[in-house]
Amino acid sequence: MTIFYAILLNLAFFLLGYFFVGSLNTSIIISRFFKGDDVRKYHSKNAGATNTLRTFGVNTALIVFVIDFLKTFLAVIILAALMNGPLIQLGLKYYISPQVIGFGTIVGHIFPCWFKFKGGKGIACSTGLLLGTNLILFIIGVSVFFIVVLVKRIVSLASISTAAIVVPFAFIPWMTQGSLGSWLNFVILNNSLTTLSPYWYVTPIIILLSAILVISMHHSNIKRLLNKTEKPLGKKK
Repeated sequence: MTIFYAILLNLAFFLLGYFFVGSLNTSIIISRFFKGDDVRKYHSKNAGATNTLRTFGVNTALIVFVIDFLKTFLAVIILAALMNGPLIQLGLKYYISPQVIGFGTIVGHIFPCWFKFKGGKGIACSTGLLLGTNLILFIIGVSVFFIVVLVKRIVSLASISTAAIVVPFAFIPWMTQGSLGSWLNFVILNNSLTTLSPYWYVTPIIILLSAILVISMHHSNIKRLLNKTEKPLGKKK
């Protein structure tokens, strides 16, 4: 029964992130209520920071990115704080992963139930999840992204590369436990570099699922990359 309730509680936090954080798609809300339009009518028709940049400019896109990043990061941090504080016994017994609410936020951002399930690609939200998991993972992800952008000048390739490369690092056990993962994660579970707590792999699996989802949302970009028709930054034709 413990495993059953553990699954149930993690699912509840996933749904909390999905319905009340992720599905409140920032790009759609800003474009509708502050711009009097819907960002999904234009260009790639995605509701994310990149399409907001193309449609409404740098300032609006920056606001969208920061909010999407922070809403995922803060959701994870708040749940982690609860698991280390007033809900510590619940967390210890049922192994509630703080990252599960971040994953729900990413899914909600991509498939927002309040906006006909058509949202963005989850890049900003996934970046927030990385920081909410481990600072080192975040640095690796950001470094890969900017290196690819600087070398290839293709944002989609940078996003796909980042999602793929961070996954193996996430499965290094001490990325989510012990010394490397203790600054934001459920530190009470384990601070040992040699002994792993039960179900340590739950958080890496969440990172893996997030990466698969983000990459799959770039399917049209992948086709263009394979056909060598994906436009680099600064190229309009």
